[in-house]
Amino acid sequence: MRVKRYVVDSMPDAMLSIRNELGSEAVILSTKEIKIGGFLGLFKKKKIEVVAAVEKAEKNNVPKKPAAPAMNIPRSAVPQAYQKASSAS
Repeated sequence: MRVKRYVVDSMPDAMLSIRNELGSEAVILSTKEIKIGGFLGLFKKKKIEVVAAVEKAEKNNVPKKPAAPAMNIPRSAVPQAYQKASSAS
């Protein structure tokens, strides 16, 4: 299993990165809001940490699928919680 961590501004950005790097078979294991940067605890920016994974294909039996082309995800398809988090940044 291949697991990768992404730190992004919004969920659509994460979905695009995950699909491009891990493919359409990837699953999101966890998401959480984090704060990054700042100076002495001030001016931190809100980001979303997403952990995604995909099963590795066996070399002999299953040919590797090319990554799905980038898709534009409509804003209405994004849950409201993520829209609020990305607009608050």
